[in-house]
Amino acid sequence: MRRILMKKKIVTLFLTAVLCAFATSCGNNASEPKANDTTAKEEVKEPTDLTGTWVSEENDGSYQEAIITENTIEINWVSDGGKTKSIYWIGSYEAPADSTDKYSWTSEKDKEKTDSALLASQDDTKSFTYEDKKISYEVSVMGTTSTMELSQVSKDIPENPVSEEEPQAETAGNEAPDSQSQQSEASYEVTYQNISFHQDIIGNIWSQAIVEVANTGNNDLYLDRSSYELVSEDGTIIHTTSNTFTPYPQILSPGEKGYYYEETSMDAGTPTEGISITPHISAQASKNQIVRLEVSATEIYDKEMGSIDLHGKIKNTTGAEQSNINVVAILFDGNGQPIGQLWTILMNPIQPDEEIGFELEPMNLPDDITKASIADYKVYAYPEQYQF
Repeated sequence: MRRILMKKKIVTLFLTAVLCAFATSCGNNASEPKANDTTAKEEVKEPTDLTGTWVSEENDGSYQEAIITENTIEINWVSDGGKTKSIYWIGSYEAPADSTDKYSWTSEKDKEKTDSALLASQDDTKSFTYEDKKISYEVSVMGTTSTMELSQVSKDIPENPVSEEEPQAETAGNEAPDSQSQQSEASYEVTYQNISFHQDIIGNIWSQAIVEVANTGNNDLYLDRSSYELVSEDGTIIHTTSNTFTPYPQILSPGEKGYYYEETSMDAGTPTEGISITPHISAQASKNQIVRLEVSATEIYDKEMGSIDLHGKIKNTTGAEQSNINVVAILFDGNGQPIGQLWTILMNPIQPDEEIGFELEPMNLPDDITKASIADYKVYAYPEQYQF
């Protein structure tokens, strides 16, 4: 009995000691200051940096590449494995002021750097959006508008990101020999001009501007992008363009005719009666030789849903690789006057003696232009040739 009582006393003393030790430990912990009792300062994030190189997905051998610097964005059409670049947009860039996953800005076009670029956007401003680590914006070609998405591939910026001029495709025989005739003044005559208006199926008003220019000189004539004004009977200017009036083809031989053409969506309420066109043509003696590809097997079709298209083939008979090929058809009525145009551009390179098919569709021709109303047409195929 005494042993049992002794064991109970020992156990009681042991538990008491343990509890006291635990209580002392807890008390000490409560009274000691924490090693890291200071509040961590919130990390300050840097503003989102979009500078660098961005590219879109490749489509039929071509894509868009954007270079964003501190205050500019330049976008080029790229083809031929990166050998050929054509300006699409050069404009302002406003960087985000803080860290963000979504951002948008409106870029104002640098007209001085883009007006002579044949593939440049005709918009004066363009809206850009950054979201999900992609930059997106709208691109309109031949009346079709789609959204282009670019992903960043590098933070590096080329030494000269903004093009002074667009590079020519490396083609043999494009450069004219240095001669006295090359320095001669251009000689040309406007032989036909017309402005007409029509309504599309959803009620939008479109203008159709056509100007025919004849090379009356003894040397090849280079037609540059030009301008025109639409004037009412009382002399009021109702519409103007600035270096967007595009010639087809670019270079004319002596005695040959070329055609400036543009279809434009007009504002609602724009007067359409008694309107005349005043063209301002920019032309000069050509520094380049004429380069044309052979066109064959052409035929016009009426489409089931209205309008027309034109099929054919082109063959590269120039002896050198060609790319960025303009293919354009000028349509004529029974009086020999131009009444419309069909156009496309083939971005992929075409090798010497290679033959490929093409299809031309209108952007927004008047409904009364059908296969039956077209008495004749001319089809041209030629590479982009720039002159500065």
